[in-house]
Amino acid sequence: MLDRVEDLGAGRNPDAEHRPLPAGLCGALDLDRVGMFGWSKVGTATALVMLEDRRVRAGLSFDGPMEPTITTDLDRPLMMMTAVFTRAEEPSVAEFWSHLTGWRLNVRAEGAVHSSYCDAQVLVPQLAKATGMSDEDLRGWIGSSSRCGRCGSSRRTRAPSSSCICGTAGGACSTVRP
Repeated sequence: MLDRVEDLGAGRNPDAEHRPLPAGLCGALDLDRVGMFGWSKVGTATALVMLEDRRVRAGLSFDGPMEPTITTDLDRPLMMMTAVFTRAEEPSVAEFWSHLTGWRLNVRAEGAVHSSYCDAQVLVPQLAKATGMSDEDLRGWIGSSSRCGRCGSSRRTRAPSSSCICGTAGGACSTVRP
């Protein structure tokens, strides 16, 4: 894919018909600033691609299991946002972490579950409202972080029993954001 991005940056259209590119695209892509991110196994793929292709200058893994175990040093910036596949609970993640020799950061959102770092945070609450899903079932899908499970707002007052920004006490909102 990066080879095709290089083609586009150089003004060559890699499609079968080699049609002219839109005006301004040639030279607009900065291939010295390529990053990659992914959730779950694509988080692992991000690390593997970075090991194979130096054009990927930074990476972000959203709860990647890092299997197969990665034992090669990676000298570029990588951030891990973990939930289930943590260094404490997953030996392959701990092993990978020990091979990060560049800038690194590992964060875990309180109450996060594996699907917390994907579109489920927005889509499942909408499904929950439409299907009458219980708050407990909803927490199983999106976790129990400080986000409101019904509207997705992270701006709640400090006390868990207080009203959410959407105005519903205890975060059990009746509104869903588009």
